[in-house]
Amino acid sequence: DNVGLTTTTTTTFLVMEDSDVKKRKRLISNESGDSIDSSSTDKKKPEIPDGGYGWVVVLASLVVSLIADGLSFSFGLINSELLHYFGESPSKTAWISSLFFSVPLLMGPIWSNLVDNYGCRKMTIFGGLLSAIGFGLSSLCNSVEMLMLTFGIISGLGLGIGYVTAVVSIAFWFDKKRTFATGIGASGTGIGTFLYAPLTQWLIDTYGWRGATLILAGTMLNTCVCGALMRDPDWLIEENRLESRSQSMTTFSNSSVCLEEIKK
Repeated sequence: DNVGLTTTTTTTFLVMEDSDVKKRKRLISNESGDSIDSSSTDKKKPEIPDGGYGWVVVLASLVVSLIADGLSFSFGLINSELLHYFGESPSKTAWISSLFFSVPLLMGPIWSNLVDNYGCRKMTIFGGLLSAIGFGLSSLCNSVEMLMLTFGIISGLGLGIGYVTAVVSIAFWFDKKRTFATGIGASGTGIGTFLYAPLTQWLIDTYGWRGATLILAGTMLNTCVCGALMRDPDWLIEENRLESRSQSMTTFSNSSVCLEEIKK
């Protein structure tokens, strides 16, 4: 009897030990599989198109740079008209152009974060509308102080968005040809300076500074059309989807842990 009991006990321990070994093997294999999957996903690089629809985005970026920089570099023509029209001191009138140039550049870090959150398309459309509103309101102003607000701040904020999205939108679509594509987009600055200077002077001579400002506000709305063309590439959409999914899963797991602790 004792021999039989010992044999039975030994067999039971062997079976339990064998099952524990199998469980450990499964856990090790699962952990290694998860680590391999995670490492492979971490090492997997996004497939950047490096062309295709990206050239449409380059064209849109070129037009945005053309309009934004063309208006900026020809603003001196409007500033001289304002100096004669209001009869204020040159230093006070110069505040309009100073704000018009400084506000877009000072707001660069803030606009960059907003572009990361909302994308180039929405922000470019918003910037075009804001600049057009600023120029349109400027045609109704009767004081230099009001022009500081409409020209310098409102329009300046809108132009600052265009400066950011014109560069960032190209970077999403190109890898090997990124420098070449960015150079094409940046050439809009030279084209805009070449075109807007005579255009602005002709508008001032024909319609006065108020009429010229109102028409230039209409040209700013073209950046909204360019913004509509700046769609995100597929790899960026998928990356954002996975990121939002992981964040939602993390939030859910944290909330479940909190509920378990509350129950305890």
